Amino acid sequence: MKIPRLFVRDGELVEPLKLENVGAILKIMRKKLLKNLRSNFPILKSKVFMGFTFIEILVVVGIVGILVGIVAVNFPASQARARDTKRLSDLNQYKTLLEQYANEHDGFYPLYTSRTSLSTICSNDLGFPASQCPKDPKDNADICDGNTRCGYYYVSNSAKTSYVIWGAKEKPVQYTYSLVCSNGTSGEDVASPSAATCPFTFRPSPTAGPTITPTSVPTAVPTSVPTPVPTAVPTAVPTAVPTAVPTPNPCTVGSCNSGACPFGSVPGGTTSCGPSEVSCIPSSCVPAFYYAFVSTTTFTGNMNGISNANTECQKNANSYLVPGKFKAWLSTSPFSVVNAKDNIQPTVPTRKYRRVDGTIIADNFADLLSGSLNAALNKTASGATYNNPIYTGTKTDGTPAIANCLSWADTIGNGRVGRSNFSTNQWTDSSDNACTNSYRIYCFQYD
Repeated sequence: MKIPRLFVRDGELVEPLKLENVGAILKIMRKKLLKNLRSNFPILKSKVFMGFTFIEILVVVGIVGILVGIVAVNFPASQARARDTKRLSDLNQYKTLLEQYANEHDGFYPLYTSRTSLSTICSNDLGFPASQCPKDPKDNADICDGNTRCGYYYVSNSAKTSYVIWGAKEKPVQYTYSLVCSNGTSGEDVASPSAATCPFTFRPSPTAGPTITPTSVPTAVPTSVPTPVPTAVPTAVPTAVPTAVPTPNPCTVGSCNSGACPFGSVPGGTTSCGPSEVSCIPSSCVPAFYYAFVSTTTFTGNMNGISNANTECQKNANSYLVPGKFKAWLSTSPFSVVNAKDNIQPTVPTRKYRRVDGTIIADNFADLLSGSLNAALNKTASGATYNNPIYTGTKTDGTPAIANCLSWADTIGNGRVGRSNFSTNQWTDSSDNACTNSYRIYCFQYD
């Protein structure tokens, strides 16, 4: 049915419509709209949709529009989060490459004390072609701001013993930074690092949450209750007990020179032997801690066995007047198994371990084997600092690692090393290095 020209001329209504003609006009308009929908959306021509009413088709089109809108809004955010995940993966890949570099350079990292692109270090220091070096997935794109918001960056300390690497994130706050530190820590910060400070101080995003004002609660006023007056009770007079007079003991100032109170044997005072902490206990001097240090002697993987290493530890202690008996933190396997924890088994496992400068590295023997130290064990018996690889052949629990230079008797193969500048598990269990290298060992007091 067509709309009579009597009512419509050039698209305009020229005469009033009669009520009985309105239904016919709406029916014609519905057919035309349905025809246009099917021409613009071919899927509506399929047999599945041919049985749908006009209203049902409009509902389907509306739902499709809503879904498209949701995807259009959330897709960019999902892409940004995926790029941030790749950035953290790239930074961890760079960390692995930097640790490999340190293994080949006596524990030292590339020296760049100001912010430097990791792409530059990757090709210049790590030896990879620029095309193989990981780059920011949106490098030189819209999140970049000159050369400060793009790519991955590196900064080391002047001693080349620590570094921080980082990259800019997009979510949840644009220009938050993902950071990875040489000591194994990682996190986020709202500012890019300017120095290789490990561990770095984590600062959260500056986005402030709502301030919650506590609701005032009236304080209940207690009802006054009269305080009862206690009945006086006569106080018993205690019987005088004579004070025990301590027995004179040999631990006096200067007595350690004659062997009565060894250097650093107990806490609480000083003697003329040096800055040791000693305390006088009647008739005896009881050690309160154990010393541990890095040897001044260097070794290849051929140390002539653990027994010779034990001897060298004791010689080091004697040379620098460090009291007690010492053995090496070394393990062997698989033919003649020696656990480092058994080699240095202390007579009193509850005593603390400390460096010669007084810094506590473990609260007791169990703490020593817990996987990390309270502080890095990087002091020699003389008090000098040593931040380089250490032959250990030992895991954090004091049991043998696989590599041990044929039980520390050969320069063939590899030996497991630790890092004296680390307090994490890497202090003893860091990497396998060639047995031809010359490194030092850890020495622990056991008696």
